[in-house]
Amino acid sequence: MKNPYGLHDEFACRYQRSIMIFDRDFRSRSEQERTGLLYGIVEHCELARKFEFEREHLSREADREALAEAESAAKHARALANYLGAYPWQATIALMNAILKSEVHLRMHVDQTPMETTSTFEDGCDGGGKPVVAMSPSHSMRLSLLLNRLAEEFEAGNLLAKCGPFAHRTRHGPLGYHKPIDNVAATALPTRETALAIYLSFLFRKYEAERQIFIMNGELYPKNGKPHWKLVNQLVCDTFEMTGDFAEAAKARTKGACKLQMWGYRR
Repeated sequence: MKNPYGLHDEFACRYQRSIMIFDRDFRSRSEQERTGLLYGIVEHCELARKFEFEREHLSREADREALAEAESAAKHARALANYLGAYPWQATIALMNAILKSEVHLRMHVDQTPMETTSTFEDGCDGGGKPVVAMSPSHSMRLSLLLNRLAEEFEAGNLLAKCGPFAHRTRHGPLGYHKPIDNVAATALPTRETALAIYLSFLFRKYEAERQIFIMNGELYPKNGKPHWKLVNQLVCDTFEMTGDFAEAAKARTKGACKLQMWGYRR
């Protein structure tokens, strides 16, 4: 088997059919350009092979469940807040024990003296230098305030975010959407094959326009540049070791005013 680009034998074998089309499509480019482009494309395909779409789907499913149970959680938080607010002295011993056993202390901006520097019982110390900041009914009021605020956030639905660790709300594989897809059925989203086809066509369009495939996260799918659909389809087939016309589905998804964002497979 010929391997003019020096690919790992496994990759050279897997993408053998794709490389034949690649050579034809990019024969006018220098050997250095072709080699750099092919290595980049193969890297993206291999990332696609290993990507777990199910993890994102399960995360969105867990989000929906959390939202559905938020009202009940808010009621429980508010009930405990009201109890602590109504009986701050009576709850002090229980709260003190819970704080000391968990080592989770409630601090506020009004606390001028750090716990580590208190030295008397009145300052919140047991006389031997060990902080006992829980020994005050004010902590019941603090926890009550915290729980009330938490209930308000739950009731407002502020459980999720659109970025950072919650990127699964707007991202599906290498693709990004301008609105959350929490309630979009999995069957309405592109399959892994179609998603890769869209992403590869984006990379080829970008290469034809800019002579490079380095992407900035969130780039919009372009309309200029040649997508190389035949090559794209063969790459998808080779990547997932199957046959089909995945380019057609990708064309349908990118037709017209496409607002898809490109993020790639790295997480």
